[in-house]
Amino acid sequence: MKQLELWYSEIPSSVGIESISRTCKTKYHEMMILLLRPSPGIPDPSEESVSLCFTHAVELVRGFGELYRQEALLYSRLIVHSLFLSTLIMLHALWRLPQIASRVQIDEVVADTGISLNILSSIGEYWTEAKRARDCIHELTGVTIQRLVKVRSVEASTAAPRSSRTSSSNTVAGRPQRTQDADVVLDQTIQADSSMGPMTSLLDGEDLNIEPTSWINDLMPGGFMDFTGAPNFDSLMWEVYNGTQE
Repeated sequence: MKQLELWYSEIPSSVGIESISRTCKTKYHEMMILLLRPSPGIPDPSEESVSLCFTHAVELVRGFGELYRQEALLYSRLIVHSLFLSTLIMLHALWRLPQIASRVQIDEVVADTGISLNILSSIGEYWTEAKRARDCIHELTGVTIQRLVKVRSVEASTAAPRSSRTSSSNTVAGRPQRTQDADVVLDQTIQADSSMGPMTSLLDGEDLNIEPTSWINDLMPGGFMDFTGAPNFDSLMWEVYNGTQE
């Protein structure tokens, strides 16, 4: 990691080579993800590693998005693999780490996964596995967004009783407590995140009845994509790349 960080710090950023600089930065995030992600060698990394991996995954997806908008992204099967893996890492972290799920902005999750869906759709014109990766991400994202909305709703429903208990005093045993005003801000934030807005395209028309062949089945306990435990990303990606060709 120290070697990669040193290499990253030496990436040139001169005017005229922005696309090259951006490409180098995506390579940095790719390598960090490979070091930190759940893998056969380290199936259950620490929460700190997963959290850091989530950060690099988000930066990688956004870096690909910038290259895509600049028409500087060179399509290849390696791009499909990297984009697919980084998006799965993002979704996994949202399921596994409550501290990330509670602070993330839902519209940002929709925007970041939307980058992956757009790029994979475009690459899917050339390689079938990109289409399959896109379909998998679309379905897993829909479930993840619905889960985030439900979690925020539960937080909102418990915020009011908690605020009524703490509004009479701002401190207990010398520790600062959340005030009623802070609870109002939290409620407003949750309501803003829970408004359909940019999530409409993902949630409209979603069939919540799980089909036997649905990717969502792999989210269930014991499935190889059980996001609440140690998911087997390698098995899922093998399944996508080696599935029945259209």
